[in-house]
Amino acid sequence: MKIPYQRPQPGRYRPARGVRILGETLVCDYPLRVLRPGATTLRLMAYCGEERSCTELAALLKLTVKRVETLCEQLYWKGLLDAGPHIVPETWPGVSIIIPTYNRARQLERCLSSLLNLDYPSACIEIIVVDDASNDGTGAVLEYFAGECEAKKIALHVVRHARQKGVAISRNSGAEQAHMELLAFIDSD
Repeated sequence: MKIPYQRPQPGRYRPARGVRILGETLVCDYPLRVLRPGATTLRLMAYCGEERSCTELAALLKLTVKRVETLCEQLYWKGLLDAGPHIVPETWPGVSIIIPTYNRARQLERCLSSLLNLDYPSACIEIIVVDDASNDGTGAVLEYFAGECEAKKIALHVVRHARQKGVAISRNSGAEQAHMELLAFIDSD
């Protein structure tokens, strides 16, 4: 009888299916690999025989939590550890997403569509588009997304340059309008 797979609890790690410790080596069933990790990694993998959090592992290994988090993430991405879902923070930092654009209406449309589907609290996001004197359909795209952003309760600010100033000045123009604690600069494409 097969036992269905269940992810580890939130914020916890355990060895991935098919990963075993044999002496001082790790053996992975698929893809077949034999690894000889360092002593710290080997001890961490052994402690993860039961699901453990990074805080628990840090205490057992006598390392900082940050170091253990980094090591666990590396082992997760190498397919050696299974990870539970990330623990949702109690508070989310506010992020101003600044997008300079010039004559890239189609790319901007795709970019804004993606941003509206972020899994992030809408009250903690503002989108600032700096239109660097575009002469294509950028204005129409921005008008459409003003309504979409309003419906999702995401602040959308548009800064328009009368003449083209370039991407660096456009980024600075957007940063001057930002109200959130973090600034995220992305391109429209």
